[in-house]
Amino acid sequence: MKVLFSLCILGFIFGLMLMNSAFGQISSGHPNFSELKLQVEHRNADGQLLGYYESELAYVINLFLLNEYLDALDAKEIIEKDGQTIEIFIIHQRAVFTESYNGQMTSYGVVYKGGTPLEIRQDGYYAEAGDTVSATFTIGRLV
Repeated sequence: MKVLFSLCILGFIFGLMLMNSAFGQISSGHPNFSELKLQVEHRNADGQLLGYYESELAYVINLFLLNEYLDALDAKEIIEKDGQTIEIFIIHQRAVFTESYNGQMTSYGVVYKGGTPLEIRQDGYYAEAGDTVSATFTIGRLV
């Protein structure tokens, strides 16, 4: 019985490891990007800050489409860091919630050509009608 329980636990852990690699979670050692992060401000209808969230749990869903999107952006900053040239892209999005569009928010994506090439996950929070969310993506791509 103990052996069966141990095998179940090991199988669960192994499954989680496979799931993370299948979604392409970005780490600091990713060959294309030095930084992928999200900052979110959540405010109520009166403008009061309800929450501030940050996340670096990024999933590159379509690398080709993400690079095409970044290449199409005019606004970027080029910096040198640790002997590497990095393009820094800062992308701002804002959403206002309505009666028909509210609920728990757990991820934000960069939308381009009908697809979502990049998605960043975060701890969930509940948004109500009238709430606003300002999301800022910071993407550092190695040149």
